[in-house]
Formats: sequence, C-alpha cells, structure tokens
Amino acid sequence: MKIGLIGSNNNLIENNLRKEIIKRNYELVDSNDLEMEILFYVIQNSDINKVIKKANSLNIRNLIIITEDRKLSIEGSFNYKIWILNFFNILGGKNNDIIEWSKLKDDFRFSDSEYKSYIYISDVINAIFYIWLSSGSKINIYDIIQEDKTKLNDILDWINKKSIKYDDEKMYNYNFKFDILRKMGLEIRLNSDDAVKKVINNLKENKK
Repeated sequence: MKIGLIGSNNNLIENNLRKEIIKRNYELVDSNDLEMEILFYVIQNSDINKVIKKANSLNIRNLIIITEDRKLSIEGSFNYKIWILNFFNILGGKNNDIIEWSKLKDDFRFSDSEYKSYIYISDVINAIFYIWLSSGSKINIYDIIQEDKTKLNDILDWINKKSIKYDDEKMYNYNFKFDILRKMGLEIRLNSDDAVKKVINNLKENKK
C-alpha cells in the first residue's frame, strides 16, 4: 500500500508518523505520486479546503488529516473517505509546556484551579492508525481528548523532584472524553499525569 505524507510546522507528529508508516511496512511515497492510495496530512491552523483541493488532484482512497484546530469545516465535493483527527496538548518533543515551565523560578505557582489534559506522542501515533483502521464512514471526525487532567502545580512539584515514577505498562481504554472512542476500543499507554512525568524524566536525563 502506497502512503504519502504532507507535514506542517509540527515536526513532532510528522517525524513520528513517518517512522510508524515505515515500521508498519507501508510504502512511503512522494505526496504527488499518482499511484498513492492513502494521504496523511498534518496541518496547523490551515484552510482545510486547500487540503481537499490538493487531495482531489490525486487518485487516493483515504485522506487522514491530523490537526490541533477544532474549528475546521469541510466544503466542496470529494470521492474518497476523510478522517479528521484533532489532538490537544501533545507531549514528547523539544518544545512544550513542561520544558518552558522548567525554566521558571522555584517559587512560581499557578492557581490551584488550573488543570490541563495531556497526551504523549506515542499514544497519538497509535490512535491515528487505530482510528483510521477501525472506522470507515465517508467523513470521520474525532476529538482525541483524555478525560483526566493534570494539576499544573503538581507539574511544578514534579519538575523540582530528583526523580518521579510513572506507569507505562498499563493500557487505558476508559480514559477518553467521548464514549465513541471507548466503544471503538482505542487504548493508550500513558494517562495525562504519566505523560507529563515521562517528559520530565526525559528532561532530567538529558541534563545529565
């Protein structure tokens, strides 16, 4: 199966997606290859209809759009299946909240009411393929949001500890905000807290 990949400024998703395509023994081809069957398109704050126009010029069967923009809307006609997968607060790269907060003064604190839900990049990549291969309507739109949230002041406390433990052996299939993902059987390895702890541990290891 020939797969094309078009990226954006989000190198974290693009680079990991590229590795996974190759790992799964798909043939990664140029995004203008007319024999391409599947096109993955990573976009940020882009006009989705430009993406549709690009895809319409190709002979593809599936278009999978990965984005962090929930305001996208589809216009126009197309003769292939579309997946729009929205992710939020992805961790795992060199630029994220945790790295920026590690530079804050030790006495800095957030409001006790401030929380965020995070997802680790490996779970993002797994979710992309799982949802694509498990659903097949003409238009498939999913917001991949974890139900649990991490207290921001807890993150500051973890940053200041020498080491923290996290569990990446469990698989969670009850942790999503929307029932459709749970019913589909999508699982993740790191909940929000453990995704944060993994990034902090990686950050500490890189400083040694």
